[in-house]
Amino acid sequence: MPVGPSRPGRTTGPTFDIARPAIFLLPHQDAAWKIIKERLDALQQACASLGQQAGLGALAPLAGKLQSMSQDIAAHASQTASRRRRQHAGVPDRREP
Repeated sequence: MPVGPSRPGRTTGPTFDIARPAIFLLPHQDAAWKIIKERLDALQQACASLGQQAGLGALAPLAGKLQSMSQDIAAHASQTASRRRRQHAGVPDRREP
């Protein structure tokens, strides 16, 4: 579709993009979740250690939140890995809608 006479030779129109779930775009999703969990664990340990030092006590509560996030990601990664294994084995997905 031409833009108009003020821009000869230029065209415009909708882009042609295929929107898919991220699972198709991230072939190394399991590894990515593991790395994110490891980094959250390292941050948690650093916050816990630093939170014990004078003047840095505000970091101590952050350590607990980072640990909770790490546990949530571990649970999510385990569920998605199990689901993917079942899909590859031909077992239907029985998640609630």
